[in-house]
Amino acid sequence: MNVHLLRSPELNVDTYRDVILMLRQFPGPIRYLESELGIMDAKPKEHFWENEKKFNTKEQVMQVSLNLNEKRPLEFPLTDHRLSWIDLFRQCYNYRSQRNIPTEDHVILLTDIGNDKNWFGAMDDSRKNYFVHTANWKHFFKNEVDVRFPIAYEVITWLLRSELFGEKSDMQQYLHQKSIGCFMDYCENKMEIILKMRTADICLDCLEHINQKDLQPNFVTQILETMDGIRSNLIFRERVRIMRKPSRIVVDGFMKQIHLVDFGNLCVRLNPKERALFLLYLNHPEGISIPELFEHGQEIFAIYRQISGRESEEEMRRTILNLLNPLEDDISINLSRIRRKFKDAVGEELLPFYDIRGEHGEKKYIKLDRELVTYKN
Repeated sequence: MNVHLLRSPELNVDTYRDVILMLRQFPGPIRYLESELGIMDAKPKEHFWENEKKFNTKEQVMQVSLNLNEKRPLEFPLTDHRLSWIDLFRQCYNYRSQRNIPTEDHVILLTDIGNDKNWFGAMDDSRKNYFVHTANWKHFFKNEVDVRFPIAYEVITWLLRSELFGEKSDMQQYLHQKSIGCFMDYCENKMEIILKMRTADICLDCLEHINQKDLQPNFVTQILETMDGIRSNLIFRERVRIMRKPSRIVVDGFMKQIHLVDFGNLCVRLNPKERALFLLYLNHPEGISIPELFEHGQEIFAIYRQISGRESEEEMRRTILNLLNPLEDDISINLSRIRRKFKDAVGEELLPFYDIRGEHGEKKYIKLDRELVTYKN
């Protein structure tokens, strides 16, 4: 099963790629293909939300739901942008036509733009084209969510529905008007999406329907394993404040990408210079002061040369010399960027385990226990 995930132009590219990486962790017959939509050929209309109650309520239509990401709490009244379901599905149709996508392939548009029924997402009558709204998840989870996981959850549950129901209207008899923590909960009150995703479960009636449909076992296994991964991550994040337990790190492959194992194998997207600096400090649990960095020039240069992708050795040396020069701001800028990216990944509570920190003039170090670090070739 090929699933083309389209990125609407306004959707952050790192969020989009993180969703795909997360989904690809769970092997099976579903192949998630990275696809760029290009220019959205429909103009969104402004919509005014008078209050939060209306914002949190879906319109009754013949179908089910989805929605996502924001950096700060929403304030009402609120104005945002919306498109009709027809306009959103049209992006999928146009992509199919332009790229000659086979009829049996699935095409899912991931977009920050809202829709005129205020749903989290929808599926067309062919059960091969979908949209998933990728904005405002932090509103529904009160900021305690990594937005990759709700997005991924909606992707897999729509794929499951498409295989379960011969006609889109057949879903109606299986919708749970009262939320019970099943993927078929209707969630007219969109805040109930939290229960559905925290349990990431399938009720006994829906399991029996899956059994009767005799779906491909490895397809069902892939869906269920993805659900389990989402549930584990959401629960882990909710408990972080109490447990204060850092995630394990895997330094992966030739490019030494940094993955947080217990955060759904999230890749912390450091650029090569930031990554080389972080890996240098990871190699030295005893710490290195800023003036001492120059003594480790060969070590950090060797790391940077491997992962930078540059051809000119002279340019690479100049980059590292600027980074290590205590009279330049380059080191402070890169330490700040590393701090911000880890904060975005793990939150304020766990940041002290990964931040390169130390008193002014003293050694700086990474607190994380090196027993939690694995290097993978």
